[in-house]
Amino acid sequence: MAEIAHLEQDIAEIKKDLAAIREDLAVLKAKSETYATKEDLASLKTKSETYATKTELQDMRLEIEKLRTEIERSSRTIIMWLSGLIIGATGVILAMIRISH
Repeated sequence: MAEIAHLEQDIAEIKKDLAAIREDLAVLKAKSETYATKEDLASLKTKSETYATKTELQDMRLEIEKLRTEIERSSRTIIMWLSGLIIGATGVILAMIRISH
């Protein structure tokens, strides 16, 4: 009789464990629907082969900084030449006005 009681207790524990396993399995099954598939990972790997590397991005940043510096220098040169042109044109116009009077 003791053995039967012990077996019944073991069966009850197994049933509890089985219920817990079923719950865990249901949770895992629900979560697994959002996991990436092998096809998703293969597609991502294929796409990532065309992405820039860190080194390439750093090189690009340096090139952009060089271009910014060059544009700034060019802008200063253009402003300087335009200022000189305006002053010169003003002088020519004033000289023409004096000559005509």
